[in-house]
Amino acid sequence: PEIMFWLLWSVTDRSMDHVALAVPLMALGWAMLAASARSLDALSLGANLQDATTTLVAWSTGTNEFIIPTLKLGGAYRFEVSDVRVIPVADADVRFENRGASANLSTGPVSFDFHGGLEFSFREIAALRAGYTDIGSVTFGAGVRLPKIELDYSYSKFDDTDQLGNTHRISILFTLEAERFLRPGS
Repeated sequence: PEIMFWLLWSVTDRSMDHVALAVPLMALGWAMLAASARSLDALSLGANLQDATTTLVAWSTGTNEFIIPTLKLGGAYRFEVSDVRVIPVADADVRFENRGASANLSTGPVSFDFHGGLEFSFREIAALRAGYTDIGSVTFGAGVRLPKIELDYSYSKFDDTDQLGNTHRISILFTLEAERFLRPGS
């Protein structure tokens, strides 16, 4: 909400006529925010800039490559019905390296690759997940959260001859809450 209010107040270096024109629209925006404030709490948005400094990869064959920055944008929305939480997610990788037909969408030097997914969780104890990648494969997963440990499993299908094969990932997260594991000042 803070950034929305900042955007609503961005009337600068204008006459009072401009301000008088903007105030009713700003009031409408405030009313819309007030009406939807509760639903905005369920919305999560994120952005991540990878390889911001552009990395040079120099091969022993004399070939040089540059790793160009990638902007990752994503969003999720939580729906809760009784003990079940449903979270649809969508994200896009925005690349600036003129990938052309190898991208899901290309507009000259800028290309977009899209991903999506859905998670169903029950009482934040058990979760089932499914996703769709930019290369057209479907992924599945499940997770269990216990008091001090979380277990997650995922499956990705990669069975073309030029790929590494199907992938199974298992992760375990231990929660250490004893006094001796706390950081100083926590």
